[in-house]
Amino acid sequence: MDSNSSPVQTIFNMQQRLAQLEQMIQQTQPSTEPSSSTTNPIAMDMKDISEQVSDLHSLQVHDERKKTIERYPPVDTVPVAARKTNRYQTKQDMSLKKLHYLISGVFRPLDVLGLEISKDDNQDNAQRYLYMLADCRSLLLN
Repeated sequence: MDSNSSPVQTIFNMQQRLAQLEQMIQQTQPSTEPSSSTTNPIAMDMKDISEQVSDLHSLQVHDERKKTIERYPPVDTVPVAARKTNRYQTKQDMSLKKLHYLISGVFRPLDVLGLEISKDDNQDNAQRYLYMLADCRSLLLN
């Protein structure tokens, strides 16, 4: 489009190009129903977008995420620390722990993995793995 064309001509050219692009998109996408000349392509696109958004925020995804998170119960407080805390601190610790796990399901598998590594009898690389987990946690938080 040159600079000498009028704004009306520019808009007309853009509309033609948009119609060509919409036709190309319709040709490349498999159609489930025959296209009619009465349907509005923009309305069809908006319908597709709204379906994609609803799929993205579907309850099925939330249910799968919830099941994955529930597979990893929160780790218990270290027994030595649990014995040295009073009732108020224990209650606060439990509420913060629950909040922490509700906020991010990513940390729960990491915490469980860290606990499993620390309980493992083969301690050759345990410290190195725990440092890696700590690095992962700090990268996720920052």
